[in-house]
Amino acid sequence: MADFYHGFPVARSLTVVVPRSGRRGMVTGRALSAGGATVLVAIGEHATVDDLYGEWIMVHELLHLGQPFTPEAWWLTEGMATYIEPLLRARKGWRSPGSVWRDFHRDMHRGRAALDRGLLNGSGNAYWSGALFMFLADMEIRRYSRGRRGIEDCLRAILRDGGDATVRWSAERSVASCDTLLGKPILGDMLERYGRKG
Repeated sequence: MADFYHGFPVARSLTVVVPRSGRRGMVTGRALSAGGATVLVAIGEHATVDDLYGEWIMVHELLHLGQPFTPEAWWLTEGMATYIEPLLRARKGWRSPGSVWRDFHRDMHRGRAALDRGLLNGSGNAYWSGALFMFLADMEIRRYSRGRRGIEDCLRAILRDGGDATVRWSAERSVASCDTLLGKPILGDMLERYGRKG
């Protein structure tokens, strides 16, 4: 997280580990903002280091620490972590780029219906509709900047503007940080298209 955000995303955080009897590996996780930036994970009591090394849940939840919660646009928060998590693990050599593309090919379509209806209408798979939005935004940012910027630059801009897990923002405020960095309303236009209109 410190590499991705150019410094750990929050000054203080709490990680709560809850054992689950009879289980192996990481079972579930959740990032919380009440009372400060908190990550809650449930880990099987029989988990080994090998079980946990390739696990995606902790990376996903830690990514949330660098983003504001957007209650009316949950797809934005979950989509960011769903899209970025496998890319981070591939960049660190913890999984192959080919496996990331296979997973995207297999799963991204699950977000299409929500984009067609309009993401701000609140229906659909928040994880994959948001991930598809992030994927499209990343492509548009890279096209516009001729490869000099990507969605990660936008996420860092949001964090620099004070948008971490301890605050609640609107979707509009989150994308405005990105668009200010880019000098063009790329995400604002996408939010209008895919968020409101479908």
